[in-house]
Order: sequence, then structure tokens, then C-alpha cells
Amino acid sequence: MTLLEMFHWTVAKHPDHEAIVHQSGRLTYRDLSEKACRLSSCLVQRGVRAGDRVILLLENSPSYLISYFGVLASGAVVVALNPNTTSHELNYLLSDSRAKGIICHASILSMLESAIGCSPFPEFILVDGCLSLDSVGGIPNVERLADILEVANQPPVSCVSSDADLAQIIYTSGTTGKPKGVMLTHRGLIANTESIVSYLKLSERDRIMVILPFFYSYGNSLLLTHVFVGGTLVVAEQFVFLNKVVIQMVQEQVTGFSGVPSSYSMLLKQSVFSRTRFETLRYVTCAGGALSTSSIRALQECLPDTEIYVMYGQTEASARLSYLEPSDLTRKMGSIGKGMPGVRLRVLRKDGTETLPGEVGEITAEGDCLMKGYWNNPVETCRTLRGSRLHTGDLATIDKEGFIFIVGRKSEIIKSGSYRIHPVEIEEVLNSHPDVVESAAVGIDDTVLGECILAFVVARSMNSLSSFELLHYARTFLPGFKLPRKIVFVEQLPKTSSGKIKRAALR
Repeated sequence: MTLLEMFHWTVAKHPDHEAIVHQSGRLTYRDLSEKACRLSSCLVQRGVRAGDRVILLLENSPSYLISYFGVLASGAVVVALNPNTTSHELNYLLSDSRAKGIICHASILSMLESAIGCSPFPEFILVDGCLSLDSVGGIPNVERLADILEVANQPPVSCVSSDADLAQIIYTSGTTGKPKGVMLTHRGLIANTESIVSYLKLSERDRIMVILPFFYSYGNSLLLTHVFVGGTLVVAEQFVFLNKVVIQMVQEQVTGFSGVPSSYSMLLKQSVFSRTRFETLRYVTCAGGALSTSSIRALQECLPDTEIYVMYGQTEASARLSYLEPSDLTRKMGSIGKGMPGVRLRVLRKDGTETLPGEVGEITAEGDCLMKGYWNNPVETCRTLRGSRLHTGDLATIDKEGFIFIVGRKSEIIKSGSYRIHPVEIEEVLNSHPDVVESAAVGIDDTVLGECILAFVVARSMNSLSSFELLHYARTFLPGFKLPRKIVFVEQLPKTSSGKIKRAALR
């Protein structure tokens, strides 16, 4: 099955179900299909052929869904990028992807012109939003997306011939080095989608509160899983207005919520979330990092009738690799669970043999959901994909029952003296303090130890906590060699668009 076949099947079965709820309006699957069909015809008329790349620079919106499935219907490959990127990074991504065209919002046209610079312009640029002569500037081949979508319906166009075809390129966030384009096939994305739908028990009745960007792997999986079953994507206006999101969850009667650890930390400590009763909330999921024990316990207390899924994955695996059953959450606190259906996870030593329980090794994965490789990057592809096995770069232990516990990421380990310390150990303790919203620990150069520990902390308010008080608290839980040398209070931590902390920027 291809993503397009999946989409057509859903449209045929649930034409009048709401596909997306957004501040700009509501769109049914029938409406979505008609508009995506018109767009695909337009793209083919403009020379798009199977395998061409088309860039999406759009916020979560009906236009994003229309563009996503319209591009797929033309046989092209979706390259969804963060519209809040810089012109410098966008210039690299345009050059690397060699995109045929771009679909973007009018607000970023000036940045786009700067990013293209002296490079050849894409063959077409379709713009969502109002256009003016000033906004177009010197960019040729610009058209309004709305004008195209108002054209009389065209016969459906589909150039996807096989589920082995490339469907999407998702660029990694690039917290270190340049972003890498992860190549995902129809087969891989469908395999991942089917597994997630299975263990979350999703159906057409599910309505997910979307705070994660669709261009991010986790957000992309929310889109695909709910389209797969004919469910509804309820898009938050802006996550910075936390209480508005909570109100919207209640008003729209959402059945699911997905976030990264910082999402839950902010909701629990900076909003009315913990004091709100959610009558319809069936489950919540967390991935993109380790959810602290204190956050898990707080969620269990305020959501006693809601299933809490801790998950683990990578963009290179189409999104998801493992999950922890809610029934095991307390018994296996801190675990990422086991490989999800269709995925085999193993923890291996450097020589490729399996570790014993309690021994640290690298998580490797096998399954249909794995990427095809990195776009234009055979060297990194060979490092990460060895045979049929994905080497994740994450260090972990596995217990006698097969549950996996992440120790840390190879690139994030702090080497202090003879000790090897992962920042999550420190952050778990700091985040458990009631006045700490979130924290990040990094290693910085030290002439004696090689590296010493520096912790950045976001407090409830700038005057609610002192460094002395927080270090005194941390001493109760951490040995001396794991205590931060210094604590720096900041208003916010630098993060990627997906909510991951930029440790390199902190250093």
C-alpha cells in the first residue's frame, strides 16, 4: 500500500468526517481530497514528474494537508521544512534537495528570496496567503495557491507505482552539523503508521490535539495515523498560550494528546492543565526525549483515567521504534519499553554481540519502517545503516524481561575525570524540584577534569529559587561527581522546532 492508496481508502470510507480543525476553518476528507486532486493536476501541468522534490514551507494548517497529499498524488516527494528557518539554512536545504518547486506562506517570501540568492530559482512557487507586488519582489513564477484550488476539478493524477518509491524526505534538526535528509518510502511510512495505529487502538472516533509541527517526524506520524483511520487533527493555534490549548482540548473533545517532555513540563507547571477535567481524553503519548519520573507521576495523578504511553523513536525509523504499555509504566519507570509490532530492537556491544542484562550497549533496530538512507550522503548512510540494521547512537541497557532503559546518547555523554555521565541523570533530579520548569546539563572544558558540569535552569519565576537551594536539593539524589559545578538561570532553553534542547548552543 502507498500513502496515496491509504488516503483514497479513507476518503471513500469517511468522506464527511472532519480531517482537520484549524482557526481558519474545518475541512472534511471529501473537501481535502478534492483540493489535493486539483493541486496534483496543477503540479503535473507545471512539469512535476515522479521522484521530483517539492518543498513545503507551511505551518500546520489545512493548506499543509492539501499540499502534502497533492504533492504525493503528482508522484513527487514531499520535503517539508520548518518555515521559521533562517535564509542561510534554507539556502543549503534548497541546494541539497534540488527541489522542483516550493509551496510556502506569503509571510516568508522575502526570506525565501534572500535564501535563493544567486542560485537558480525553483520552477514554480505556490503561495498560501495574500500576495502583493512588494511581497513578490524579484521572485519569478509565483502564483497564489488559492487560485489554483478554485479551478474546476481535474481527473485524479497518480504517478506512484510502488510502495518502495520515495515518499518523503525529512531533514534532521541539525543540532550538531548540517541537517541530513532522511529518505522515507511509502512502505516504511505505512509500516510505521499501521504499528502505531495498532498499539494506540486508533479509530475514526479519535481526535488528536496537535501541538507538534507536521514537518517534524513525530508530528508527521500524528498526521498519517489519523488520516489512516479517518480521525481528526485538531490544530492548536499557538502552544505558547498554554491555557488556550487546554480550553481547546476540552471544547473539541479530543481523545488524544502528544508532546515532547518540555510540552508536559510546561503544561503541568505553567497552566491549568492539572486542574482541568478531560472527559474524553483517552490517551497521551510522549517521545522526543526522556519524560522525567516527576512528570510521569504528576500525569498519573491528574489524568487517572487516561492511558500514558512513553515512546521512543528516530526520524530514521519513520518516527517510532518502541513503546511502553501503560500497564507497565509504574513497574518499569524510566523504560522505553520494547520494540513495537514489526520492529526488532537489540542492545549490542561494539563487536556486534548482544549485551547481558544491565550491561550498556547501543540500541539497534530492524524492520520495514527504516529509512532508505540519507539524501546525497552515502558516507553517513553507511555509518548508520549496516546491512538491515539501524544503529541509533543511543546507549542503553536491557533487563531480563526485555525492557530497554536508555542511558544516554553517545554524542551527549559528559566525560568528567574518569566518569562518564549522561545529562539526563542530572536533569531528572533538577526537574523534580517543584520550582523547576525544565533544565539542561552540558559538559564544558575544564583543565583538570577534561569537562565539568554546567546546568541551565528555567524556574517558575526568576526569584523563586537560588543556585544554593537547588544544589542543596540535588545533593540528596546525586553523588558529588554528578553535581553541577554551576547553575545558570535562564528564561528559556534554546530548542529545535520539535522541542529538543540544543545542547551545542548551550555550550
